[in-house]
Amino acid sequence: MKLIFSFLTCLLFSIFSSAMYAQVIWFEDFESYADGTGYTGSSEPPAALFSGDYPSGVSKWALDTLNAQLTSSTDWISVQSDDAGNKVFELRDTDGMFAWSSEIIDISQYLDVLISVSISETSNLESTDYINIYYKMDGGVEVLFETNGSNYDDFTIAVALQDSLIGDSLQIVIRAKNNAGLEYIRFDDVYVLEKSLIFTEVVSSELNSSTAYVELKNGSNHILNFDSTDYYLSVQTDGGLWNDLKLEGSLCSGCVVLYAQDSTSFKSVYNFYPPEATSSISGNGNDAYFIYYNGNHTSGSIVDAYGVVDENGIGKPWFYEGSRAVRNAEVVVASPSWSSSDWSILSLSSTNSSPGALENELRHYNSMWYPTTHAPSLFSTEFSVVVQADSAYISEDINCTHLSVLDYGSLVVSPGVGITASGILLNKGFFKLRSNSTSSSSIIVHQSSSGTLFYDRFLTGGTLNSWHLVSAPLKGQNIYNFLARTENNISSSVTNNFALAPYNSTTEMWNYFHNGFGQSPNVAAIGSGNFLDATGYAILRDSDGVVEFSGTLISNDVTTELIAEKWNLIGNPYPSFINANILSGVSNILDANIAALQDSHQAIYIWNNSSNQYEIVNNASPATFLSPGQGFFILTNTDVGFCNFSESMQSHQSDDWFERIIDYPSIVIRAKGIDRRSSTELKFVENSSFGFDIGYDAGRFSAIENDFYMFSHLADMSNQELALGLQCIPFENSVELTAIPLGFVVGNQTEVRLSFELNQIPNTSSVYLKDVLLDSTVVVSSQTNYNFNINESESLSGRFFMLIHQDNLNIEADEVEQGKASVYVESNYLYISEPEDVKNIKIYDVLGNLLVYEPMSKPFFNLSFLTKGVYIVKVKYYTKEVTLKFIF
Repeated sequence: MKLIFSFLTCLLFSIFSSAMYAQVIWFEDFESYADGTGYTGSSEPPAALFSGDYPSGVSKWALDTLNAQLTSSTDWISVQSDDAGNKVFELRDTDGMFAWSSEIIDISQYLDVLISVSISETSNLESTDYINIYYKMDGGVEVLFETNGSNYDDFTIAVALQDSLIGDSLQIVIRAKNNAGLEYIRFDDVYVLEKSLIFTEVVSSELNSSTAYVELKNGSNHILNFDSTDYYLSVQTDGGLWNDLKLEGSLCSGCVVLYAQDSTSFKSVYNFYPPEATSSISGNGNDAYFIYYNGNHTSGSIVDAYGVVDENGIGKPWFYEGSRAVRNAEVVVASPSWSSSDWSILSLSSTNSSPGALENELRHYNSMWYPTTHAPSLFSTEFSVVVQADSAYISEDINCTHLSVLDYGSLVVSPGVGITASGILLNKGFFKLRSNSTSSSSIIVHQSSSGTLFYDRFLTGGTLNSWHLVSAPLKGQNIYNFLARTENNISSSVTNNFALAPYNSTTEMWNYFHNGFGQSPNVAAIGSGNFLDATGYAILRDSDGVVEFSGTLISNDVTTELIAEKWNLIGNPYPSFINANILSGVSNILDANIAALQDSHQAIYIWNNSSNQYEIVNNASPATFLSPGQGFFILTNTDVGFCNFSESMQSHQSDDWFERIIDYPSIVIRAKGIDRRSSTELKFVENSSFGFDIGYDAGRFSAIENDFYMFSHLADMSNQELALGLQCIPFENSVELTAIPLGFVVGNQTEVRLSFELNQIPNTSSVYLKDVLLDSTVVVSSQTNYNFNINESESLSGRFFMLIHQDNLNIEADEVEQGKASVYVESNYLYISEPEDVKNIKIYDVLGNLLVYEPMSKPFFNLSFLTKGVYIVKVKYYTKEVTLKFIF
């Protein structure tokens, strides 16, 4: 018999995610048959003739040649010897499909069945030539193998695989066709296996007396219960004396167990006590190890072997004295026969061994990490991380290749901690990511992910400004289950509505979920399905706390459909932070969706419940990262289809989305009515202009209309229809005075209080608020408040201006507040006190164009030649200089 499974070293799928360690249930390698066993062609009828041992000498399989055309003695469907002398089943010039079918195979006593078939071809096949591999469970229909089940044209060599099968009976069907004498299609080594135990490491006791150990792994997809199924770990010393250790307890899927010769000796070398210790497993380099199933070495069958039965290892290829033997990573199934290609014999020291874990792996169980007792970190980039059992808590950022949480494992990630897996994520246990009031944990997986995760998203609660915009950070969370979970503490109303609602962009309304007794257009929670990917929802908790999302991790690019020319509420679909703008990363939301957004609103709009208003994030913002579970609004263009999120946008951050970051010098003007608030922001950005700068200036948020808001107009007054929530202006101004028109809209008569937040404004600069109606100018600081009354349904535009001067004017605040400045405008005249001390006067328009420049000695200047607009006058005295912005 050929050494089984040697072909599996070229598997094309992930060993980590589908590691298979097996015992044979059924196999066919064709070695017992004579060449030609099958059908041979003939030019005389019947064209296909029995040959070799077929059919009388064959009981394990049968052939169907009904559609094949074997019209020559050089056409066949039969067992043949290949160039290496191995027997294979071969097709040559069939000119039609044939079928090979195995006998019915009993698998009722097995829990996790795997089928593998080795296939190959030579010469140049065409697209009409093929070999397809199927299985039939319990007499059902033919099902194509998941891995390499369908093979057309020149596939060269492959292994067809199907795993995770459970049933009573199984049959394998292979269908194939070629049409030329130089074309050969072959298959071989048809195995039906149950995944089970495998040796992963065998270590001699040369470092210290009695320090030998062996390591085993359960490669099946189910728990191995050694109390109900007999497995033995057997050692044969010097090819003679046997020691049999009956395994006890159980071993979970994917778990490893280490058996040391002596606990104390092991601790002296490896600095921790072994999980299991027994003198029965002593090995000195020439002793062989075996796993037996359904009995010991006298009554059981060999599942896996290190060494050869009845052979002393001295001078043999498997001799490991003073060394350690490690199973090669590409070997994915057990073998009852030792093969040198399956193992690497390596030098032995306390620092290069990995007792308790596989090579290049950090594994958690028995409340500790193996093999180093140190938890994974940012420097674990070449290691897989496996939580085998017990609860592991990750409290610092880690990098790893693969990440696995097994059946009895629990992994909890602390707020602010990020995990990056360059490979895959496999979760069969409990996996939770957490957030708190200041930070969120995150995970990025670059390949595939499987299993259910939990994400705790912290939200402030209560009825006072505690609404949030959220999106599901995991895929598949059922909406009704989310609302029904008591711990989520979702608010509800007397009208039967829950405080959870998507935004309907078409109707521009919130459609709340209700308990079944609400009214349209609100939606019954039962039967509403899952949270939609990359979609935002408004939510309110009754109190501060977390809402728990459960589902699978999305590890691919995501698109969500948008409604054109409308405000759309979308959200971060990943359990990681994502880059929002250009300063956060080359791949970011704004750049990826430029075409989808209106030019006037190239920004994302985030609800800040602490300030009770929407904040604008665009390219004038600092590096901004949206946290897991963050929803936000965008305003779409006329020709738009989807919003795009890509994996490359993902990142880890320690701070959460709602923490405000001061970046460019800025002035925030806040307006507060009796029960309403609004604000607009001015930023001083290099290379910006007084006109509209796409991606920097942004229109105000207007998806949720209200009757109290404020805004600014462009400094150059080029678009009086555009109400800005954010305006960027240059810090350098040729006229040294910048005037920004402010606007207000209210629905009822009210008193408005203005307050100001000045961020990073240089001490050499002056900021003023000009009230044209009251002809007053107020020096502005972060402590300034300015009150005024506004009538019902009044829209104020042109009454207020923010004046920013780059050099301090040295005007006394009291003098300005009382309207006693030495320069003022009344009717059509500019009045100047102390005209005899004036050196010259300059008048500019808001674009900085000089209109007047002349000496002046009289106390007034006629302005009637000017058109209506905003102007700047600069009067130069011998001892001072006065600059004033005025409306004419």
